[in-house]
Order: sequence, then C-alpha cells, then structure tokens
Amino acid sequence: MPDLSIPSPNILFRVGKAAPMQEEYKEKVLTFSCPANWLDYAIKQNDFITGDYLECVMGHKPYSPTLGNELTDLTGKPLGDNLLVTPYEDGKKCFLRYMPTILMPTICFYGIDVANRLKNKFGLFFNFDTYCKILNYQISESLILCISNMEMFEADLNQGIIKAVSCSSNKLTSNGFASSFSLKQPYIGKFVDYYKFNYGEEFLDNTCDMSAIFAKDKRYANQSEFRFVIKNIRFKQRLDVDNYSFKTNLLKVRLKNLHNYAELISPMEYSGIDFFHIAKICLNLEK
Repeated sequence: MPDLSIPSPNILFRVGKAAPMQEEYKEKVLTFSCPANWLDYAIKQNDFITGDYLECVMGHKPYSPTLGNELTDLTGKPLGDNLLVTPYEDGKKCFLRYMPTILMPTICFYGIDVANRLKNKFGLFFNFDTYCKILNYQISESLILCISNMEMFEADLNQGIIKAVSCSSNKLTSNGFASSFSLKQPYIGKFVDYYKFNYGEEFLDNTCDMSAIFAKDKRYANQSEFRFVIKNIRFKQRLDVDNYSFKTNLLKVRLKNLHNYAELISPMEYSGIDFFHIAKICLNLEK
C-alpha cells in the first residue's frame, strides 16, 4: 500500500490532447472541471478510465426513495435534495453523493514525491508511454504538462483562483457549504486516498466535507492522483444526466507565471524521466 501521508509532491504531470494543451499553455491557463463532469462522462460514454462511476461516492446503502429525508449530516439536518442517489442492481442498492461536493471546481495531476519514490523503490524511471496508456491517451496525439516548481505554481494558483472565482459569480455559489469561499485559503491540494472506502460494502460518510472528493477505488491507485479543489464554492448547474452540459461547469484559471515553472513535453520525443537525475538536482542527493 502506498504511503498516503505524503503532504505534497515535488513534481506534477498532466496529460491531454495536443491541440488544447498547446492552446492553454500559450494562454497560461488551466481549466478546472468537477467530479459531476467525470461522472456524467462515465455514464454517457461508458468510459471508466477518463470518467469514473464511483467518483465522489460518500455512501453505499440499500436503495430507498426516501433516503434524502432519512439520512442527515453531522448536525442532524436531513440531506434532502442535496443527496444524489444512484440506484443499481435493479434498484436494490445505491451509491450516495453530496451534490455540492461533486460540483466543486477540481483539477487532477499525476503527483510524485521524488524522495519518497526513491526511498520506497517505486522505480527510478517514469515512462511517458505507460502514463498515457493508464489514462487512455495515444502518445502520438498527446502532450504532457510538467510542473517542476511547486512553490511557484501554488503561489500563481492561489492568485489565479481568487481572480477566477471573483469573475465567475454568475455560475458559482457557496450554497450547501458551512462556510463561504475564503481569500485566505481558496483551495486545498491532496493526494487521492485509494484505500479510504471499500465501495463493495455498505458505508456512510455524512460529514459532507471533502473526504469523498479525495477518495477513489483502489483499482485506480496506479494513477497517483493529486487533486486541487477550490474550497467552499461550487458550480450552480446541478448534475442531471438527462439535462446537463459539462461545458457550463468549467472554470479557467489564469497563471501569469506558468512558463517559468512548467513546460510541455512530447511523449513522442521523450520516453520518460529519470527520477534519480531529478533527485540529484532538486534534492541535492549524492550519487
């Protein structure tokens, strides 16, 4: 089992199709999506690599049409229509999600703590071809965004998020959260925990916090996902599989110094990265 106590990575990767990756890099932009978009994609496209049918699940229970009134948050308040109930197995069971949580602006990376990788002997070479295949991308059609200075990135991200939220009040709200969006801590970044929940057994996490957004099924553990989530804010458009536009629930965050700490890498030109070489440079390790 991987060490989930790692506070933050040293390096981040994000793979995507070449044309939009080049455009965003040129414009110095990152686009935040939300778990509702990935769930919608999984259902409509039957794609459980890019999408995830278990995305942001906070509970697994026998199905009942009155669960919204029966289940409460930690204060004793019924979850009501903020509880998204997804039945399966002919309506015998269901997965539960908290609607405000699945609508929180979120962006995902492959995160690596270089020292931890070397210490635990996870491998000294990061293979781009394998990485692309894990996320269902063809290397001939893809580019990889590599962020190599976390301090510069997070300083940029902090200011970019504050500005993006202030300019997007028409599609964002804090409804459903105990606190409002804060300029002091606009986002949180954490590794995904692949072992927090057993999705095959009954459970309920009614804290209505962000624990579900930082949890995924253990079969995705090879993604080493590090997520940035904008706190106490969500998109106004609720998830309705029959009437939902993922394009509405996107938030562009401008990073004015992006080119100073990030670069685009072609997996066609470079096979991967030698982490021992990076460690010697970034962590001052001796041979």
